[in-house]
Amino acid sequence: MLQRLAHYQSDEIELNELGVNPVFNMYEEAGAGFARHVWQELQPQIAGSRGDQEL
Repeated sequence: MLQRLAHYQSDEIELNELGVNPVFNMYEEAGAGFARHVWQELQPQIAGSRGDQEL
């Protein structure tokens, strides 16, 4: 199995066409990773604030 990190979407497409799979887009994965980090950090705050509200 060959894996590769692509900097641009055009690189990702070209590598897929050459049979490289999986190819990870560096910027897309970084954005998703940052979003997961923020989500995990905010979960305790969101859960704690819900207890103070009336539904």
